[in-house]
This record gives sequence, C-alpha cells and structure tokens, in this order.
Amino acid sequence: MGKIKPGKLQPGKLIAEAAIKKFGSRSIRYDYYPPKIPAPNFPVRMYDGRIESSLKISQILAKMPAIEVDSVYCAKELQNDAIAWRDQNKSKILSTK
Repeated sequence: MGKIKPGKLQPGKLIAEAAIKKFGSRSIRYDYYPPKIPAPNFPVRMYDGRIESSLKISQILAKMPAIEVDSVYCAKELQNDAIAWRDQNKSKILSTK
C-alpha cells in the first residue's frame, strides 16, 4: 500500500498509516470517500402547480453538510489485536503535530 496520499486531516488516514507501520501493509487497508454534493436537488410540485427546487423550499436540505467517510480495515486474524492497539494509541496518533 505504501504511503497514503497527503490531504486534509482524515483520522482514518492517520490511524491507517500508523497501523501499517505496526501490522504491515498486507494486513491493513484504508478507504476514503470524498465529500459528495451534500443536498439532493430535485423538483417539488407546489400546491398551486408550480415546480420549485427542493433546495429553495427546504432550509434543512439547503444546509445539509457534505459527508466524507474514511475507514480502516484489518485482516480478520488481527482484529482483536488491532482494536486494542487502536484504542491504546489513537489519542497519540490523532494529536496535532
């Protein structure tokens, strides 16, 4: 897997890099899904027959934050050890440098 590409702070990325050093690149996988368009924009038929944008008529939809997800996976046989290691080290790994 090698070095993970630099980017903005992604907790999973930092944990994955440290886990690769501890458990090896064959046992750890990292996955990242960048933010998507946060709010669905779809047509809404109003009672008077007009068609409006969902984002125009719903403040909740218009203000939905973008969601990004990063995940760390480990080999099944290391799961208990990896979880214990993560729990013991995540504060140190995630502290700003």
